[in-house]
Amino acid sequence: MAVPRVHEMVIRLLRCEPPGKVLDVPSGEGALALELLALGHEVVCGDIEPSLFKLTDLPCHSLDLNKELPFPEESFDIVVCVEGIEHIENPHHLVREVRRVLRPGGMLILTTPNILSLKSRMHHLRLGYPIHFDLMVRREQAVGGGWTIKHLNPISYLELRYILEEHRFRITDLEVNKLERKHPLFYRLLERFIVKEQLRGDTPEEKSVRDLLNSRKLLFGEILIVKAQKA
Repeated sequence: MAVPRVHEMVIRLLRCEPPGKVLDVPSGEGALALELLALGHEVVCGDIEPSLFKLTDLPCHSLDLNKELPFPEESFDIVVCVEGIEHIENPHHLVREVRRVLRPGGMLILTTPNILSLKSRMHHLRLGYPIHFDLMVRREQAVGGGWTIKHLNPISYLELRYILEEHRFRITDLEVNKLERKHPLFYRLLERFIVKEQLRGDTPEEKSVRDLLNSRKLLFGEILIVKAQKA
């Protein structure tokens, strides 16, 4: 159910981690859980719609990422949240809960649409909202007995970085599923308008963040894939 190549990149980021206990939320149909099992991990799955889960030999907990995770403190070595944070009301709450259930030094891998890409910026300019998001009109799709909007919270890399650092996570890797360059000449012209030099008054930390915003990954990446360690 994820965007193409997201699972592939998540698995690549996990290959250097020793087998451990992994929480996969939201689990969707279980495709990523199957790959995590193949790496030797013990996998615990959860989703707001567990009826969609297709693995018959692995249970899927019914859970809502807007609420407390139904697991004790320091239960997991790794938490994987693929395309989940943009669906919830309070991303700070999710990161706090992930920190609570992670063991010291545990890893979080989190993915979300890259709303700061040039393609998304142009989409926002033309239509008024980032790519992968919509007009937020209620849809006829029942989830948990209520009505839902597919993507609730567009989160930029800047906000995501702040949330993770605020809750004492250290970003160790930043990847994207693919680079979108269908119109290379047009994007090269757009890049000429981007401020790339250090601005007056920038601290070294602000300059490093600005450099990252102007990187190929942030300008052309479709889906952000962030790996962060519990500090």
